[in-house]
Amino acid sequence: MVDPVYALELTGGPSGQEDDPAAFRERLGNEQLRVHEEGDGDNEYDFPFGSTPDGMDNDGKTTVANKEISPHTGSEYEFQETRSADARRDVLPDIEKAVAEGKPVPIGVEGTDANGDRAGHSMMIVGQEGNMLQIYNPWGTTTWVSEDDFVNGQMGKASDKDLPDAYAVHLPAE
Repeated sequence: MVDPVYALELTGGPSGQEDDPAAFRERLGNEQLRVHEEGDGDNEYDFPFGSTPDGMDNDGKTTVANKEISPHTGSEYEFQETRSADARRDVLPDIEKAVAEGKPVPIGVEGTDANGDRAGHSMMIVGQEGNMLQIYNPWGTTTWVSEDDFVNGQMGKASDKDLPDAYAVHLPAE
């Protein structure tokens, strides 16, 4: 979303003109693997396309945000935990300011899966209007979620019912 030429290279290949779904899927899988490996996390998980890279921990997410997003926004990103409703409420003005300036805000969501194990996922807040936050999920969806849902741990409609709590954000530094 911050670099349409990058997106075109993924979807349309180096020439931007390829129309081969299998080639796109391979490019996307390779790019996801590259980013996750650069995130140098320590979490093993099932990964699409048959690979199993290490997942990203919070330090890895900060590294990737600063490498991949900062050049487009002009801001370094800083990790901030938001493990309570009060913490999420307190960070809302910073989120609103960032997206109003065109700076997406990476967020981490977590919960427990059907086996009771911790599960997590990363998404981006890319817009805000009234009391709604626009969430981009790299699974291929964009969803509007109310700020109350963000604050009260109801982010499942943007990702998965098992991932309701926004436990962390990466905010652009002032």
